[in-house]
Amino acid sequence: MSELERALERPDVGELRRVLAIYREWSGRPQEHDDFPDEAAFFVDPDLEDLDRGLALVVLASDTFDEPEFLGLVSAGLLENLLDAATDEFLARVLNEARRSPRFFWLLSGVWRNSMAPSHAAAVKSLVGDHGFHDPLPPRPTA
Repeated sequence: MSELERALERPDVGELRRVLAIYREWSGRPQEHDDFPDEAAFFVDPDLEDLDRGLALVVLASDTFDEPEFLGLVSAGLLENLLDAATDEFLARVLNEARRSPRFFWLLSGVWRNSMAPSHAAAVKSLVGDHGFHDPLPPRPTA
């Protein structure tokens, strides 16, 4: 089962999509330090006890939005934070999704690996190599 399929089966998928829309709307306007929406706090301060929720938000963002700037923000923010706290099992799921989905691969190629466990950073580097945000954004997984 892909991570997108897993996310779409979650009972809170509607709420996750709502939170994504709020975060997307906020990220597209001039930033004020005091106007960050409470509903989107998970993106900057994720509950690392709920890695599944975080991964669901990342794959839903990948399937919903086409702006490289926004997806880069999701990648270098939430996805990176999740990988910093990843278990071996969670990392395996992320790597499998990147092998399955060119767009998720693109997202994974944009994370900074310096705060990951060394073995996890090496596994990500081994998969993505020198790819990064300079590569064109692939089509949505469901496109």
